[in-house]
Amino acid sequence: SIDRVAAGDGVTRPKHGDVVTVHFEGRLISDLSMFDSSRRRGRPFVFTLGMGSVIKGWELGLPQMFLGERANLTLSAEVAYGARGSVDREGASGTGVIPPHSHLVFDVELLDINHTRTLLKYRESLDEWRSAKLSKFDEDGQFAAKMSKKYGGRDGYSSFLSASIATKYTEERKKRLPHEADEPPAAADAPFSAAVDTLMVTDATSAPAPDSVGTLTFDQRFAAIKVEPNDAEEGDNVNFPRNLHNAAELFSHTGHCESARRLHESTTHMLRVLEQGPDGKSAQRMGRACVCWECGHVGLPTNSARVSEAAPLPSGDCAHCGSSVQTNFVRVVRPDGSS
Repeated sequence: SIDRVAAGDGVTRPKHGDVVTVHFEGRLISDLSMFDSSRRRGRPFVFTLGMGSVIKGWELGLPQMFLGERANLTLSAEVAYGARGSVDREGASGTGVIPPHSHLVFDVELLDINHTRTLLKYRESLDEWRSAKLSKFDEDGQFAAKMSKKYGGRDGYSSFLSASIATKYTEERKKRLPHEADEPPAAADAPFSAAVDTLMVTDATSAPAPDSVGTLTFDQRFAAIKVEPNDAEEGDNVNFPRNLHNAAELFSHTGHCESARRLHESTTHMLRVLEQGPDGKSAQRMGRACVCWECGHVGLPTNSARVSEAAPLPSGDCAHCGSSVQTNFVRVVRPDGSS
């Protein structure tokens, strides 16, 4: 039976497969002697429901509790330790002794489900870190100049910080929820993302097939690829995408999922060639690549032979759709600020 002591959120209950974090004290009903206590140890107990790692009474009782709730679970011997009882004098913070056929009562507090509260606090700390960095950019001219040279301005620096948050948050989530390592996170977990149709610009690790529901990663590498304005008007436009990370966000927010996927695929391929070269061993320069706003392709234009470093005109002709009307050249900026 459950005797509710303190209310939870009234909404969220754990289910089998969820990782739950609890504090507990276990006592014998016969004399109320305490045989174990996570509170006394000062360390919550974490386990996965439905995996058989705890007694049946807990498997039955925890799914009836709400997140944040504290309750007394009264268990018969049949759903506790039965005829065998239990002795653990070294590992328990209490007597460690449960005699055979003992009825038990557990004071249980459901602290977290799937580390939701812990991850939320971590996320908030990352957001505070980003805000502090942007405040420094706005207040420190020397710092702003250095970051602008490296990331192409405040927007580029902001995108870099967002990408860093995505990476840090993903690593923390995988550490706490290793069973989700191969699953795309929910949109609510995306530090900078927008979910549009079948696309979530989040912090996963791979691109989906063109016709599948999935998650694309646009990390700091994309923020390091700057988009060059075609004229002064574009350069002065605050909404102009300054780098490919901004471009990915633009495609996502405007619902151009296929363009975002193509941008991800072609840019990833281009970076791989830049790093390894055509022989897979040595890095190389490729020439002037461009991004196409009609289809999202990034790569060398079909008229690359007529495009030089010194003379960016004529416009690049997209190698995917052939457009030369809506293209901009891009350049990769190294960590030291050089192109």
